[in-house]
Amino acid sequence: MANININIEVQQSGSSYSLRLTDSKGDSGTNNLVTPATPGDVITWSISSDVANVFVAINDIDEKNSSQYNVFTGAPAELSQGNGIWSATVNPNISSDQTESYFIKYDITIGGNTTTYTDDPEIQVVTGG
Repeated sequence: MANININIEVQQSGSSYSLRLTDSKGDSGTNNLVTPATPGDVITWSISSDVANVFVAINDIDEKNSSQYNVFTGAPAELSQGNGIWSATVNPNISSDQTESYFIKYDITIGGNTTTYTDDPEIQVVTGG
C-alpha cells in the first residue's frame, strides 16, 4: 500500500482554463492523466492556481457512472471542510489489472463569476497477478 499524491493545477490559455494533473509517481497530463496504483493505495488530490485573481475549488471527485468496477472503497471525500484536499482508497479487493475513469468536477471563480468544469483522468490498477 502506498500514498499517491495528485496535484491539480489550473492553467490559463487565452480566456480558457484547464487542469494539469501531476502525480507523485512522475506522471502528468491535462485531461488524459493515467495514475498507476495498487489495491489499497491511498490517493490524495489537492488543487492550486498560479493564475492571478482566479479562485479554484474541487467540488466533486468520483467514479464515472460507466465504471465497470468500484475502483474506490467509497466515494472520494474532502479531508476537512473547505481545505481543498480530497482522498480515497483504491479498492483492496480488486483482483485483476484494470483501468477505470473517474471525474474531477471543479469550479473556477473570476471576478465573482463561477464556472464549473469536469476533467476525466484514469486510475490504472495493477495487481501483479
